Amino acid sequence: MMTTMVNGAAPRRRISDEHVELLRVRGIPIELAEAAGLESADATVASKLLGYPNPCSSGGLGIPYPGTHPTYWRIRMDRGSSRYLCPKGRPVPVYLPPPYEATCADDITNSLVVVEAPLKALAMAAAGLNAVALGGVATTLDAGALNATWAPLGVRGRDVRILFDANRATNENVRAAETRLVSALERAGAVVRICSLPLTDLAATRGPTTI
Repeated sequence: MMTTMVNGAAPRRRISDEHVELLRVRGIPIELAEAAGLESADATVASKLLGYPNPCSSGGLGIPYPGTHPTYWRIRMDRGSSRYLCPKGRPVPVYLPPPYEATCADDITNSLVVVEAPLKALAMAAAGLNAVALGGVATTLDAGALNATWAPLGVRGRDVRILFDANRATNENVRAAETRLVSALERAGAVVRICSLPLTDLAATRGPTTI
C-alpha cells in the first residue's frame, strides 16, 4: 500500500498495491497518479465520495476531477457489473490530468487528444500528450454544445484529435456520439480530427477496453 505523510503526521494510505499494479500495466506512473489525487476506497468510502446513501457493491480506485466543487469523483470499481460509478444528478465534467514532464512527437505537441475515460487521459499524459477525458462517449455536452467545463481548455483554433476505443468501428452508438462531439467542437472553433485504433480480434469480441 502506498502511503503519504500529511503535515508530519502518521502516513495516510492512498493507493493500494492492487491499484498500483492496475496503473502500472496501463502505463500510468505512480507519481502521476498521486499528483492526480487518485486513491483507493473501500465500499463505504466510495459511496461517500459519490454521495450515495448506501455502500457501493465493492471498493475501487477513486479519481477526483480537478476544479470541481464539491469534488466530482469517478470510481473504477474493483468488482461488479458496473466498471465505473459516478455522482448522480451532476453534469459530467471534462477530466484534465495534472502536468507531467514527458516528450512526444513534435507534430502533436500542441494537439489536444480527447479520450473516453480519465485513466486513458493519464496514460496519454504519461506519454507526453495533452489529453482530456470524457466520462463515456456521450458525456460533456449540453443540448448538443460543449458544456461549461470545456471553457478553460480554449479549443478555438486548436488541433483537437478524438481517439475513442477501437470498438468505434463496430458500435453505432459510439460513432453517433463521436459525430455529436465533432459537431460541438467544430462549432466551438476547434480543428477536429478523428483518430482510430486498430480493431483487433480481442477488441471486436470484448468491446471497449476497461482502462
